Amino acid sequence: MLAAVAGVVAAAMTAPEQIHLAYGGAGTMWVSWLDQDKYNGTVLVDSATRAAAQPATTYDFQAKGMPYVYTSPFIYHAQLQGLACGTKHTYQVCGVTCREEMSFQVPKCVGPDVATAIGFVGDLGQTVDSNNTIQHMLKGGYDFSVLVGDLSYADAQNYAVCTHGTLACIPERWDSWGRMIEDLAAHVPLQALPGNHETESDPRPVVGAEYVAYTSRMKSVASPAAGGPLYWSFASGNVHIIALNSYSDFSAGSPMTSFFESELAKVDRTVTPWLVVALHAPWYNSNKHHQHEPEEDDMRTTLEPLLMKYSVDVLYAGHVHAYERTHNVYNNNANASGYIEINIGDGGNREVLEEDCWIDPQPGWSAYRKRAFGHGRLETVNGTHAKWSWHQQGTAQKVISDSVWLIKSTLSTVGAVPSPLPFEFI
Repeated sequence: MLAAVAGVVAAAMTAPEQIHLAYGGAGTMWVSWLDQDKYNGTVLVDSATRAAAQPATTYDFQAKGMPYVYTSPFIYHAQLQGLACGTKHTYQVCGVTCREEMSFQVPKCVGPDVATAIGFVGDLGQTVDSNNTIQHMLKGGYDFSVLVGDLSYADAQNYAVCTHGTLACIPERWDSWGRMIEDLAAHVPLQALPGNHETESDPRPVVGAEYVAYTSRMKSVASPAAGGPLYWSFASGNVHIIALNSYSDFSAGSPMTSFFESELAKVDRTVTPWLVVALHAPWYNSNKHHQHEPEEDDMRTTLEPLLMKYSVDVLYAGHVHAYERTHNVYNNNANASGYIEINIGDGGNREVLEEDCWIDPQPGWSAYRKRAFGHGRLETVNGTHAKWSWHQQGTAQKVISDSVWLIKSTLSTVGAVPSPLPFEFI
């Protein structure tokens, strides 16, 4: 697989590529792409309106032990504005040459009965399994997708001691990853958040920055209080989703924690009854890997009371390369008034699945767990019913291996009921 990836890395760019969409907030959509050429990039929308890209940028990166400095291709971001919620549009990315016409749909207008379908995936990487996950997600009909951290596994943090071979630890893998995800992300908005593999610190004194590749390439919802693509918040249909960075300062009064509490307080549950939080490092995990890390235990201790106070329905996480769903949980115990956590770090990355080493006996708060690659689908049917399904990878098709109805008895309490069930409004 490494040879194949290296071949992709070496391919010359002759037109805009690595095209990916991200929702930018009310009425806006980001279109991003990369190219070896520098020019005044534009996006032609509905064969009529041209949106100018921001000035092209590049970045340099040299991880510890790397014998050379990587310089990225030119990076372009164009913000499409004035888009009505839920509308469909065609678009064409143009540089020296233009790409073929593609299409997207703006996330839906908010409302308690506006059904929304969201694809969730984590720890994606760029292996054969990663590409299978992308191809399965293409068939999901999602309004948008959420990637809960660990994107490209360029993993250039320490080139000299890379445990997967130096070809696995080169920043050029950001480019091969961008090509892989284009099939999905050029048509369905990809809302990403960072994981530990995105921190990537360049140790040179003149640089000294983290998240250089991630923040240069990825866009998300912008607001004065948001942390750019590091943490963000928006609503679509009947869902409000807040994304956090497990590796930002989460202490009381920190910028991210203040942002989080402010966003929670602003959510109107009569308009968006479903409230979802996403981050990278899980707070509940019954696999023996990734136990008791500060970004797990300490972050949970600090922020979990806010999830309880504001009646968060579901918390999504990754980091552990396996699938797990909890019962309603709070303070290390099953709790009917708590939230449900779903760990979806099984996208297909090169570090492969965690060993089959689950904590035994299974904790009382753990409802379902399995060592397999896949992705998940959240479909909020109306204000009281949502269906969650985990789509495990098969050989040539996805297999739904875990499926539950999430049913609200009130606007602030959610419970999981095994599926399939006759659907009844209650």
